[in-house]
Amino acid sequence: MMGLNETVACAVNGLTAGVFSKEEVKESITGFVNKNYFRISEELPVSVFQALHEAFGMTFEIHDGKVSGVNVEGGLM
Repeated sequence: MMGLNETVACAVNGLTAGVFSKEEVKESITGFVNKNYFRISEELPVSVFQALHEAFGMTFEIHDGKVSGVNVEGGLM
């Protein structure tokens, strides 16, 4: 099973190469996070989201402890 870093890298690379659609990338990342981190506020430290933002320009919408949206600077997702 891929980890979070591998999932994000694969999704972003697939988007860049035109293999994945924006919606597929969003679903891949949010699906991974939701599957592996039931309660975001308890299980996934804010530092992980900060690292994703710094590395990929990603921001996350979180509602009721689950990722409900992923955005990339420039509107890629």
